[in-house]
Amino acid sequence: RELAAVVRLLRKATPVTGEHKLNAWSVVSLVTCIGAIPLLVAWFAVDAAVAEVNDLVAAASMSATDEELDAILAATDVATWRWRLQRYAFSMYVIVATMPLFETFAGQPRLALLPMTLASSATDVMHFGLV
Repeated sequence: RELAAVVRLLRKATPVTGEHKLNAWSVVSLVTCIGAIPLLVAWFAVDAAVAEVNDLVAAASMSATDEELDAILAATDVATWRWRLQRYAFSMYVIVATMPLFETFAGQPRLALLPMTLASSATDVMHFGLV
């Protein structure tokens, strides 16, 4: 019975005409989907950099030369830089990924109070984020 009801509803549904409105929320959804790809690449880059540091440390002996120590420090610097960049990218991704929730909140008057409050205090929230 349930399957028959679903089929009836699908038959009554209007067909997709190919005309799509491009609004801010569809751009946010697009950025969220496409933005996951560089984050995945950054994740693997950090993993590769940490693996390189581990390999250099494992290959070095207790009487390591200055060149070996310099190579370890340089690889550690690269891994740290990549990790920090990845951390900032993931924090921005979380902010962008949660933005569609505000569109959902707009449908309920009491929940719409949250996005309206954040919109009116946007400069203060940005200042707090920078500090």
